[in-house]
Amino acid sequence: MRWVKIVSSGNNLAYFPKTLKRHKIEFIKVGHIKKDIEIVYYESSIDALINDCYEIKLPDEIIEMMYIDSNLKYQFFTRKGIIEIGPIIGFLLGNSAEMYTIQHMERYLDRLGIYDKIQGLVTAFTPKNIDYDKMTACGLYYHPENGWIFGEFPLPKILYRRSFRHHTNDIKKLKAVLGNEIYNSDKLIKGDFYNLIKRNKKLSRYLPKTSKCKDFELVDDFLYKYRKVILKPTNSSRGRGICVIEETDKNFIVYDYRVKDGKMRTFNDLSALRNFFNKNPMFFHNYLVQEYIDLAELDGGKFDIRVVIQKNLNDKWDCTGIECRVSTGKEITNVAQGSYIKGLIFTLTKVFKLELGETLQYKKKIIKLCIDTARHIESDRKYIEFGMDIAIDKKKNLWLLEANVRPSFTGFKSLDYSSYLKIRYRPLLYSTIKSGFKIY
Repeated sequence: MRWVKIVSSGNNLAYFPKTLKRHKIEFIKVGHIKKDIEIVYYESSIDALINDCYEIKLPDEIIEMMYIDSNLKYQFFTRKGIIEIGPIIGFLLGNSAEMYTIQHMERYLDRLGIYDKIQGLVTAFTPKNIDYDKMTACGLYYHPENGWIFGEFPLPKILYRRSFRHHTNDIKKLKAVLGNEIYNSDKLIKGDFYNLIKRNKKLSRYLPKTSKCKDFELVDDFLYKYRKVILKPTNSSRGRGICVIEETDKNFIVYDYRVKDGKMRTFNDLSALRNFFNKNPMFFHNYLVQEYIDLAELDGGKFDIRVVIQKNLNDKWDCTGIECRVSTGKEITNVAQGSYIKGLIFTLTKVFKLELGETLQYKKKIIKLCIDTARHIESDRKYIEFGMDIAIDKKKNLWLLEANVRPSFTGFKSLDYSSYLKIRYRPLLYSTIKSGFKIY
């Protein structure tokens, strides 16, 4: 039997189908709320078998205490005298009230195209609105007919973090209560990524030379060695805050993407360049300096590769999406900076004049690199997905640039909408399995 509907019993007893009697149920659990119950068993009707849905009758008090919405269908499973109703899954979206408006939550609706395969309760809330005494949270939950509804609900078993605008202590407490079942729970800033990958001898060879940008002397040293460098803020995304500096035979050129659409500046000598840095001391606070990768180009536009790596339903990493992001005359390739999207096979075949078999082998190599990287990062943190940024230079060398733990999938939406939806569905499907329920 797949589904269960919860309705009022009208008295102090719970009424369960007789087929569940052999499980010797003594408790009911929803999310992190658990109650003991007194059960009367009844013969289930032919209608229940036809509709693939049991009806469980509970006392009003239990329904209220467990914050069960009797208008929803749930799954259930039994274990050691407990019947568990669910799944109960939560999104953590930050502390700002604007994150929990109906308008904002519309962007999550495409994730729920598979709701009929899981049912239960999909919620969104902030740790600030948790009542640990009752083990409930206040926020929004999804109803298949009415959309997102404000309410109170049981604290979910599994959480999927989509924002890092939370207080550290709130997340620590939540991790302790949930037994660390928060996925993508830790932000992975660029400096953390490089330090993690350096520990792995096999993966570290794919890293561009990188250092924390401490002072101008370090920038000068990088320029002397590589002639062209890139400065990246450690705690930013979508290409914001980046500067590219190139040393030519005559001068220094700075491509400054801290301003909209970028600005090119030319400095005649090292002293003038130093003065530019003196006027912009933010480069010596939370910035990295990195050797510039001479990216391969498609039709005159530099490109890199975004690979989506997600946990599958067998708890293994696999690739669910791969795209090339091609710049339009800029030094950076982020879609937010105006780049356009092309398929990997098309791009590699055209740029490097490869046969299809060679291109497919190269694709396998890229995917393996990303999966190996995900496994290494996961060794001391808990994640469900990454958006890996991979550079490929004009000599076909691969470089690891970044692992985004809150990736955007905008490019995939335009490249292949069906693949985009599969990427969006995966966290909910995975969370359903991890919380002990099934996908139908």
